[in-house]
Parts: sequence; C-alpha cells; structure tokens
Amino acid sequence: ILSGRYRLLDGIFDLSLDAETTDLKTGTPRLDPLLAGAGQVRLAAARGPEGTSLKQLHVETPGLRFDGQGDLSSAAGGLTLTGQVPDLALVDPKLTGPGRLDTAFGWEAGGRLRLDRFKATAAGAEIAAEGALTPGDPALPAEGKVTLSAPKLSVFSGLAGRPLAGKLDATLSGQGAVKGDFDATLSAEGQGLAIGIAQIDRLIGGKTTIAAAGARKAGELTVGRLDIETPRLTVKAEDSAGDGTLDLTASLSDLALLVEGFPGPVALKGQARPEGADWRLTLNATGPSGTTAAIGGRLARDASSADLSLKGRAPLSLANPFIAPRSLDGMAAYDLTLKGPLGLSALSGRATTSGARLSAPTLGAALTDIGGRVDLSGGRARLDLTGRLGGGQVAVSGPIALSGAFPAELAIRLTRARLQDPTLYETSVDGSVTVTGPLTGGARIAGQLDVGRTEITVPSTGLGGGGELPEIDHLGTPAAVQATLRRAGLVATEGEGGGGRPYPLDLTVNAPSQVFVRGRGIDAELGGRLRLGGSTADVVASGQFELIRGRLDILAQRFTLDEGRVTLSGSFDPRLYFVAATQSGDVTARIVVEGPASAPEIKFSSSPELPQEEVISRILFGRGLDTLSPLQAAELASAVATLMGKGGQGILGALRGATGLDDLDVNSTEEGGTELSAGKYLSDKVYSQVTVNQKGQSEINLNLDVSPYVTLKGHAGAEGDTGIGIFYERDY
Repeated sequence: ILSGRYRLLDGIFDLSLDAETTDLKTGTPRLDPLLAGAGQVRLAAARGPEGTSLKQLHVETPGLRFDGQGDLSSAAGGLTLTGQVPDLALVDPKLTGPGRLDTAFGWEAGGRLRLDRFKATAAGAEIAAEGALTPGDPALPAEGKVTLSAPKLSVFSGLAGRPLAGKLDATLSGQGAVKGDFDATLSAEGQGLAIGIAQIDRLIGGKTTIAAAGARKAGELTVGRLDIETPRLTVKAEDSAGDGTLDLTASLSDLALLVEGFPGPVALKGQARPEGADWRLTLNATGPSGTTAAIGGRLARDASSADLSLKGRAPLSLANPFIAPRSLDGMAAYDLTLKGPLGLSALSGRATTSGARLSAPTLGAALTDIGGRVDLSGGRARLDLTGRLGGGQVAVSGPIALSGAFPAELAIRLTRARLQDPTLYETSVDGSVTVTGPLTGGARIAGQLDVGRTEITVPSTGLGGGGELPEIDHLGTPAAVQATLRRAGLVATEGEGGGGRPYPLDLTVNAPSQVFVRGRGIDAELGGRLRLGGSTADVVASGQFELIRGRLDILAQRFTLDEGRVTLSGSFDPRLYFVAATQSGDVTARIVVEGPASAPEIKFSSSPELPQEEVISRILFGRGLDTLSPLQAAELASAVATLMGKGGQGILGALRGATGLDDLDVNSTEEGGTELSAGKYLSDKVYSQVTVNQKGQSEINLNLDVSPYVTLKGHAGAEGDTGIGIFYERDY
C-alpha cells in the first residue's frame, strides 16, 4: 500500500509504503535466507525545503529485523542503521547465536565522510570502529580506530577452518592518506591463545601481548617498533635512530618447544637496515649445545629473493624428527650461501662433521665416528661421508636431489663392517651397495656383500624361556615415554603401514664358509651364496647356506649332521634346518631342528613311524617306553626339559669361545677311549684340525678349499702315517 502526497511543480513529497513479502529473493546467497518466509517492509520518506529525510525504513522477517532513518540532504546529513539476526547460522552454517549491527555515519559540506559509530556483535565477539574519509581529495585523507573484543575464539573455529582457543582484545588506529603517507599503531592482548598449529601454540599459550607502530613514507613501509611477548618468546624491533634501521633482539626459552628432543634457550641479536628494495641483514644467533649462526647480506622486503651468507655450527639432532626412529648425535659446521628465490635450490656451500653418531634401534645397529662433508649446489647435496660400524668402516658417497621424492644415486662401501645382535648373531661384511632412485620410496638397492666369519647363536631358552612376549597395551603412558616407544618401534603409530613405496632389492650375499651355528646342541659350519630379490616389503631369497660339517649333541648322545642349511627371508632372524639320523635296533630315528634361530623347534620321527616320546626313548635308552625303569623315566623327563631349551652351550662351548677356536669337541674312539679335537681357520680357505686321544697320540688334518667345488685334504699322524686327497663335490 502506497499512500501520501506529492507536488508536481516543486517535487515536495511525503510518502509511505507498506508491503507484505513471501520468500523475498535478491540473488545474494548470504542475504536471501534472512528474507525467507512471510515478511513486512515499511518505508516512509519526505522532501521539503530543508532537504530529504528518511523517516523510517523497517524490514522484518523470521530471520531478520532491520531499521534505518536519517537526513539524506546532499550537502550534509547522516544515517543510522540497526539490524538483528536471531541465528547467524542462516548467514553461515559455521556460526551460531544472534548477531547485531548498530551504525551511524554522515557527511559534511566539504565532502568529508564520517563513521560516527559502528558496532557489530556476533557469537559473543564485538567489533567497534570510528573514523573519517575525504573521498574528494585524490590522496584520500583518512583517520580511524578499530577495536576487537573476542572473549571466546573457539566459536569461530569452523569459520577459520582450524581449531581456535583463548580470548583476544586488540586496537588498531591510524591517520594519514590512503594513497599517501600514514602512521598506524597496534596493541593486542591475548590469553590462552591457540590456532591449531602445534609449534605456534606452544609459544603463545598463557598471556600474549603485541605492541607495534609503523608508517608509510614516500611509498615505503617502515616499522618504528614491534614488541611481542609471551611466557616463552620475546621479540623486539625498534628504529631508535629514526632512519629505518631496526635493532633486533629475540629470545626463546626452550628450543624443544619447536624441535623435539633439543632443549635449551635460543637468542638472536642484530640489525636490519633498509637498502633500496631490500633489507641489509646482520644477525647473530646462539642456541643449545654450542649452536651458532651468523647471517649477513640482502633480503628482499617481500622475501621473494635473497643474497645471504650463513655460517656457524648446528647439532645434527635437528634432523631427528624427520628420520625417527633413527637418531643423529654430533655437530656440523656449515658455510653456505643463499642466492636467488628462497628455497633449497638457491642454497650452495659445504657442511662438515666429525665424530658424529647415527643410531638405528630397529636394526640394532649404530654408525659411529661419522665424518666427512656434504656439498650443496643447484638443489642437490653431494655426500662424502665415512663412519665405523663395529670394528669396520662404512663409506657413503653420491648426490641427493633436495626436492620432490629426493632421488639419489648413492654408493655405500662396507669394509669389515660388524653387524650383531648379541643374543642371535655376529658377523663382518665387506662389499658395495648402491641406492638409486627416490629415497621416500622406490629406490633400488643393489650390490654384493661378502660375509666373513659369522656366529649364529641359537638361544638356549628363546625369550627368557617363556616364549615370545605377548602384545602389551600401554595405558596412561606419559608423552616422553610414548615418544621413546615410538622411536624404538615398539608401538604402532596412527596410519602405520600405509607409508611410502617399498624398496626393490637386488643383493647377492657370499659366504663360502665360516658360517657357524651353535646352541641347542648344534655345532655346525655352513657356507653358500644367497640372492635377495623382491622388495623390502616382501624379500624373495634364492640360494642358501649349506652344511659343510657339524654335529648335534642331544639327549646325552652325539650325532653327525647329515643335512643342514640356513636361509634368510624378510627378517634378520635366520631360519635353520638341520637333520641327523641314527639307528636304534630295527628303528631308524631322525632328529630335525627347524625354525627361526631365535626359537627353533626340535622334532623327532622314525621309520617305522612311532610317537615322539617313543622315538626319544629309543634314542636315549635303545628301548621302548614300556620297558623303562623309574630312574630312566626321570632321565627321559630331564632330556625333554633340555629339548625345551633349558640347557646352554655347555662347558665345551664356553671353552671354545674363550680360546678363540672355531671347533672344540670330545669324542669316543672305536676302542672305547676318549679323544679331544680342536679346529681353527688359519685363513679364509685353510682349515686345520688337531685330534689328541687319551694316550697322547695326535693327528693333524688340513683342508684347503681350492674352489667352491674342489677341496684338498691332508693328514699326518703321531706314528708317521700321512695322506693326501683331492675331493670334488657339487650339488645338483
């Protein structure tokens, strides 16, 4: 309904409009939901000799109430506008609760616009502003102040797209010209702030204050003062001379807040002097464990490029968060240049280290006395490093690209490198290995390894005699303990198992002899050749280590091994397979030791087929179970306990280890006497064995491996008898 009066000659009017609306639409996605449903619009305006006035503007729907009134005179006037939204979710589903707007602005005869009042509240936060702007002046002179009060930032987490927390009060004020010079100041105070970035949240917790003053003069931005203070971080920058040169100081109470496992304070001091479109930097920093940094040169004001020198020392443990569960210990000295757009491709120079240590807990190995250099150029790092592994040496050389998947062409040389698991094996390795391809996954590992003297120990009781430890659930584990368990590979991390691509393998392992397996009654020597293919996720092994000589001491008896081999698959726990046979009356008994070296199983079979207890009785007493005396039954029970892993290597094993012999044994002669034999490798291909009987008579045997298939054997006895023979042996 439109009503009122209008004079055609002078244009004076006084009109009012009343209208009802239903689902009014403007094509604005954020406004149309507020206008949905049944609504009312009321408008009243008048024009007279004094000018035009908006007597009333009223819009009301279920989602909005909006009112306005004011003087619309062209020379000077003003408007007051207010609005209410009962539920801000209609505007944005990431917001909740009511919202209010209260604003008043006007204009003056000279063309100056005033913001007399602006106050907006939403979800408990309030923004207020006031100021002025002269749009008729090309420089756009302006002044103003904006204040923010947000007692609960968490309600804006959805709008920000990240978890927020804490409260914040801030004031920004300034004056000058939008297209000319201006001055501005900022003051802010927060409590318990968090923005969902762990490294930053650790720094801004508690009380945070910010005070800053800046300006734009002759088109250049300058900082007059900047103070940031939190319980853990302090940053100060000040132009004390008034020439734009900033005196900088900063301190961090504990670097471990940013770099896990690297505690200690950090301090920085220096200057930043404006020089054309750049900053001329002179900075010096110190950190924990002797960390130093000297930075000098030019940095573009927009940080798009640099020409900087960086010199100092840094702990290698800074890399630990990126290589966990492996860890580095030691210091590196660096002399680098950063020239060009910021990034690793602009970095060149050299870093050197000595006496460093790399620990790999999941492999049970540590590389010590690491020394050498890393040269950086053109986005690539060229390594030339050596270290000690056990009593031997490992050398690594070759380039790594510092982008993408970090493709590399590394050559690794091992010289008498010692690998061991104190409870399972000990060996030395020579050879060369190459790593070619992306280090994040898919790099090909190839080469040949020559294995020297190797001792594989079969534990007498497995894991403490109680079998493997069951899965352990850690409840209420402190963060530091949880991190240690994670680095040691003892707990699974979220998403584990979906990591990078596995690494293809093409490795050849040569061990023609001197692979000794001892324990659980086994004393054997093996040799052979093994090829490892497939990938690190599914190792495919072809070839094996075959029996050269050996025996099995079990159930108080000795058996010569007829068959034996050791194989490897996807684990560093070798798999054993040994067979010995004996005749007991009309029964042929077979003893099989089979399974991983850490927990092999001993099985018994016979021909004709008998129960295992019956086979053990036949081997031990030469008779069946039904004929055993009570004492023999007790001995049988003791023997079974021995088979369960309650024994050890015995006195002979201890003597052999103490004397450094490769073999030590006590046997019975055909005449019922006793003889002692001792064996030792004089070189990689020459094996010597000395046998002495109870009468003091001795015999010396020598074996010379001419080739993998030809062996020259000779012996000399105490009575002057000698012999020599050539043996050819090959498996088909």
